[in-house]
Amino acid sequence: MVDGKVIVDPTDVLVSAFDAATGALAWHYPGFGNGGGGRLVAIAGGRVYARSTSNDMTMIFDAHTGMELGTMASDGPTAVDAQNHVIITQKQVPGFSGCGLNPCSLVARSLDTGTALWSFNGDGELTGPPLIVDGVVYVASYSGNIFGLDEMTGALVWSTSVHDYVQPFNEGGGPSVALNAADGLLIVSSGDGVLAFKTSSSADVAPIQHVY
Repeated sequence: MVDGKVIVDPTDVLVSAFDAATGALAWHYPGFGNGGGGRLVAIAGGRVYARSTSNDMTMIFDAHTGMELGTMASDGPTAVDAQNHVIITQKQVPGFSGCGLNPCSLVARSLDTGTALWSFNGDGELTGPPLIVDGVVYVASYSGNIFGLDEMTGALVWSTSVHDYVQPFNEGGGPSVALNAADGLLIVSSGDGVLAFKTSSSADVAPIQHVY
């Protein structure tokens, strides 16, 4: 939710904004396709970043008016830090289709110019989407590795393994997001259950909770 509006994107940039108090439609973008399943949108700095699965790009809208502000190339869902002017996009490995179901690399870009700042391939099985928490970009791999990267440089600052697979993210509908964060915790959903890691210190990698 942003600016008193709930943003939804059921499929391929079919983006709508509804007044959170009344449910009235505030603005709508017709998108490029039909269907459902839901798409991830990133909201930061008063802007909405909605991914087009048919055009391999992220469209940028003014969260208040719905005005189109531009596009950014990305083969998968993005993460945005408006304060530091960084967007984390995904790049599809040649010969594959569908980040999450197939491996992708991360590419950090300037929000202002679109210029690539750094890229990260990890162990070759990154399953996205990325997550930014306090200047660290977190991403999971199908093999169970979790990586934390410096948002501005791409340097590896933290990593661990959940010793089981991390469910691939299906952008067309299916499994939920593998990573989330709240109250100083990084939450990881794996084949073995749910683990929580402290994010307050890159040195603290021990899981503090394990729920089946």
